[in-house]
Amino acid sequence: MLARHGCDAHHPGPTETPDISVKYLSRTRHGLAPAESDDGRMSSLRPRSVVASLSALALASPAWGQAGEAPRKPGDPETTVSELVVTGSAPQAGAVVGDVPAELQLFPDDIQAYGLSSVAELLAQLSPQTRTERGRGGAPVVLVNGRRTAGFAEIRDLPTEAIQRVDVLPEEAALKYGYPATQRVINFVLKREFRASTVELTGRAPTAGGRVNGEAELGYFRVDGDRRVSLNFEVSGSSALTEAERELSGVVSGRLFDPIGNVRGLLPDGQIDPALSALAGGPVTVAAVPALAATRAPTLAEFTTGAGRPNQTDVGRFRTLLPETRTATLNAVVSTPLTEIFTGSLNATLEATDSESLLGLPGATLIVPTGHPASPFAQPVAVDRYITALGPLTQSREGWTGRLGGGLNGDVARWRLSLTGAYEREETRVEGDAGLNVAPLQAQITARAPGLNPFGALPADLLAFRASDTRSTSDNANLQGVASGELLSVPAGALRANLRAGATYLAFDSRAERLGVTQTTDLSRTAYNGQVSVDLPLASARADVLPWLGELSANLNLAAENLSDFGTLTTVGYGVNWRPITRFSLIASM
Repeated sequence: MLARHGCDAHHPGPTETPDISVKYLSRTRHGLAPAESDDGRMSSLRPRSVVASLSALALASPAWGQAGEAPRKPGDPETTVSELVVTGSAPQAGAVVGDVPAELQLFPDDIQAYGLSSVAELLAQLSPQTRTERGRGGAPVVLVNGRRTAGFAEIRDLPTEAIQRVDVLPEEAALKYGYPATQRVINFVLKREFRASTVELTGRAPTAGGRVNGEAELGYFRVDGDRRVSLNFEVSGSSALTEAERELSGVVSGRLFDPIGNVRGLLPDGQIDPALSALAGGPVTVAAVPALAATRAPTLAEFTTGAGRPNQTDVGRFRTLLPETRTATLNAVVSTPLTEIFTGSLNATLEATDSESLLGLPGATLIVPTGHPASPFAQPVAVDRYITALGPLTQSREGWTGRLGGGLNGDVARWRLSLTGAYEREETRVEGDAGLNVAPLQAQITARAPGLNPFGALPADLLAFRASDTRSTSDNANLQGVASGELLSVPAGALRANLRAGATYLAFDSRAERLGVTQTTDLSRTAYNGQVSVDLPLASARADVLPWLGELSANLNLAAENLSDFGTLTTVGYGVNWRPITRFSLIASM
């Protein structure tokens, strides 16, 4: 079941104009009509506005008329233009910097065709287009309006209706933002004005043998130019899924445990008792405990029925494939201009989770000594039993994660500056049962305590679970500064550079107590990193430099990372980006 409400005061962003090459024919400055472009497309410019501006410039400048020509007086005939050719390249709003073209672009109709409600869901759907085989692969670099963010949490809950365009770019585009060329880039361009309040309820249940899931989500999002506010609260839960619900065998191979029990020998040859082997007609190493042994002392002959045929119990309903879980998440984002140059963003996330798993029934191995009133055997034997009095073994996990991130983005002269940072802390506690402590019970059996039958009901006060308790804490902090812009002009264009410097800190502490043994872990790592990437245009048809080559540029990038307790890692990369014609590009990189 899916219910969703939202999207009010929905306004699309301004019209975006791609590269254009348009020819206009004119007879008068008010009668100009647009003609088709050189490639057959109609111009998306507004011809009357453009031509009116050009005509006004012609009237105001003597250069448009003959030298020394007097200004036109009222009543004079209007200036005519026989032919006007306009060639321009207007970049798309929010586009990624650099000359690397997008491999895939999605517009509102394309995005809504997926039928998804959030950016996180959309990114998951686009994973085949955003995966990479370079380096370790992994998640793509995520940008908003062509700028860096402090993390994916800043945009993951935004409604898909707020997206004006999605650009998916190859790995080389990551260099323009200070990332290594081992991740693809996905750029979410938001509408300039948009507001939505959303309520989403989701429920899932299988027709047989399954797990029930439920989720409720409240969201508010508003964007007004460079100002953006997002608030999202989500709660979800899932029931446990057991082996029995999936009809999997719950009989544990190699473990002869059962609530009634099985007897096995302790002698080197494995026989329970030579006398029992004689009665059964062959060596007996395991035998099922007869049910009557719970109420009275069994005879040796009564064990022959179960000789070689141990009791077995399906414990699938006491073991989970997936635990029962509950999660609550709060995510808030604020982005607003701070000065005429810089825009700041702040993101705070808090998530709490808990889960519970079933680990099966606890098993106990009891040694019954020779001469015990309940044992008919002439030597000590071992009894393997599931103890059901205390219920199944369980493991619970609870924890919380808090994250605070922020960023500054701005343009100074011809340079785009970005400073992002984030701190995340996670605390987790796992408590569980690590088996039974049967020492008090075994002592009573060894002492042949009257009334204590190892084959019958066992007193709960002599049994206790062995506890397992693990607590862990992790901290993750990072700070990155990036500057990208033009260094100088060269004949084919502008020599562009990208500079990045940053630091990261990771720490992990844990303390585990299991079976009376305590183990502690304390790990940390500090890393300082930097990267320089330079793009040099070699040929350009637009700049009339080797125009027969089209657009050709080369890239060189150097990166270094110093890791504490290890040393410095360096990376050298280079490549070329060639676009001989508008609709074809070739990228080669090392």
